[in-house]
Amino acid sequence: MKKIYVLILVVVLLYSCNNKKKQENKNEQSVKNSYENECNSCYNGCYDNLDTAIAHYGAVSYLSIHRKKYKNLPIEIKKMNQLMKMEINKQPYLNWASTFDMLSTLDSLKEITIEDCNISDNKENRFYGLRNIDKIKNLKEFVLIDSTLNYFPYSILGCKNIETLHILSPIKHIPKEIEVLKNLKELTITWNEATLPLEILTLSNLEILNLNKSKINSLPVELSKLKKLKELWVADTPFAEELDYYHRLKQYNEIETLKKLLPHCIIYINNPPPCGGVKSDTSTKKK
Repeated sequence: MKKIYVLILVVVLLYSCNNKKKQENKNEQSVKNSYENECNSCYNGCYDNLDTAIAHYGAVSYLSIHRKKYKNLPIEIKKMNQLMKMEINKQPYLNWASTFDMLSTLDSLKEITIEDCNISDNKENRFYGLRNIDKIKNLKEFVLIDSTLNYFPYSILGCKNIETLHILSPIKHIPKEIEVLKNLKELTITWNEATLPLEILTLSNLEILNLNKSKINSLPVELSKLKKLKELWVADTPFAEELDYYHRLKQYNEIETLKKLLPHCIIYINNPPPCGGVKSDTSTKKK
């Protein structure tokens, strides 16, 4: 009987030791995974995990928010005084007014990208959705990719220092007030009308104009007013589509006219017209 008790005791001790070792290995692996996840979510000041970024707020220069859905972002973001670029993806419930109000306290913030956030904006209620973005006074670049947006986000007009603006949404209206963006050098719009909005011609410092995937069918001679224009993109537009000979000849004449008026500007299209003068790499430039 005594031997049986001893045997049972040995078995219990061995089982206990084995479980303890398994738990230690599990804890070690958990710590390792946590460390690896943290390393994967941050690199050289770039973070795509908000919780990790908050823990290292003084080192954050780039922040991507996409893993969780938020209505209000944590106030700890205000501590990220080195944050220069921010991307916000798939946040349909986010309170944009309070978000931009909070971000306006970060003097280092220069670039913001918003993608697939279902922002609702319309002509009748101009400041809905993106209101308070004009409080971010040092903003240099703003990118908006949102198929639900039909009108130009008026609030961006308050960002007088902005130099790069990309609006990849089917907008139907550009306000004449866009002329206040005197520092704008690069503009991308997915224009939803056949004729070029003349309001763009007031942007005298514009160097790059990207109208790819717009519905424009001609390049008006008035574009020559943009004396600093270096690149004009019209790929995937009716203007650049395969047309009958008459329309392609018209296309060629418009390009040739602009080449003379804007000798330093390259025009990028999908398919070159049948006449000469257009490079095979789908770009044109006066030699």
